[in-house]
Amino acid sequence: MPPVHASPLRPCLLVLLGLLGACAAPAATVKPAAAPPPGTEVEKMREQLQVSPWDLVFCAARGAAGGDESVSARNLTAEPVEVRAIFVTGEEAGLFRVGGLPPLPVTLAPKGTASVSITFAAPASASLGVHRALLRFQTGPTPDDGPGVDLAALVTLGREGSGEPPLEQVVEALGFAVDVRSADPAPQPAPDDGRRHNDEIDAPLFQRASAAPVAVNPVARFSPDGALPFGHYEIAPGAVAADGASHEMARLAAGQNQTLNPDLEPGGQTSFDPGDAPFGLWVRSGKRTLYSEDARNGGLIKHAARVFPLRARGGSPVPNAYLIAFELGNDADYQDSVFVLWNVKPAK
Repeated sequence: MPPVHASPLRPCLLVLLGLLGACAAPAATVKPAAAPPPGTEVEKMREQLQVSPWDLVFCAARGAAGGDESVSARNLTAEPVEVRAIFVTGEEAGLFRVGGLPPLPVTLAPKGTASVSITFAAPASASLGVHRALLRFQTGPTPDDGPGVDLAALVTLGREGSGEPPLEQVVEALGFAVDVRSADPAPQPAPDDGRRHNDEIDAPLFQRASAAPVAVNPVARFSPDGALPFGHYEIAPGAVAADGASHEMARLAAGQNQTLNPDLEPGGQTSFDPGDAPFGLWVRSGKRTLYSEDARNGGLIKHAARVFPLRARGGSPVPNAYLIAFELGNDADYQDSVFVLWNVKPAK
């Protein structure tokens, strides 16, 4: 399955990562990253050129071929800009290949663009985990002149079960500085231990933070195959566990079960307006529905959702944004279905 790009969060404005990358086994087509909330900047300006996207995240099983992603640089100045070289740099640059290079050097007229493709492939000898490099559009006399595109790749052991990456690596690949590790010596918390670990907070319900819509962007899924519906539910005043209207927002598409930034089935929505009422989130796996509130969950896993305040790669908090990780099975890896929530705050 394909790699996908994501635009990581920067410490300045509310900028989507992300997000938002797609991971899985062998190659296919590239999927677009999840759309950020209205008003979010998804490109960056450096020097004379604007690159888009400004961050790519790939993912593939070790030994599997990766996919291609397109990158462009646009001259937004009123003068011609010469691009002297386009190359990947860094200790792990060998994992990435640049294709479709124009004859270099190339001079970009005002509003002119130059585009290339980036390919990722994980050799059988690649170490598991996150690998990084930088794609440079060199506009000056030294290799450090000109804008760069951050490249990341998550290499996994395989598909499903023990081949899946831990939540910690998923979060690192996406560019979030969120501590999701267990506080115990074991790599993951025990099923239904009810404890909060590291950056996790107690936030089973949310409220809208401003008058803008709430966005719910799926950023990872490592679970059995099949369509996976998700949505939100309302909390009426004085409601008990079974009260409150439930709304399906979208379904993660079949075949997108071992990936970052999974595709949705046609017609799905990733934003809604809850008004000022509190709400919870749910996902449905087979006949089981898992809720962000522990009290609504049956079966072995009662604490089915872990919530973390979102932090940019440098550690700066992202206002009104949270990572919510669902456990759909019994192995407590909490990367079965992972979302980023925008424009929310924990309900009082």
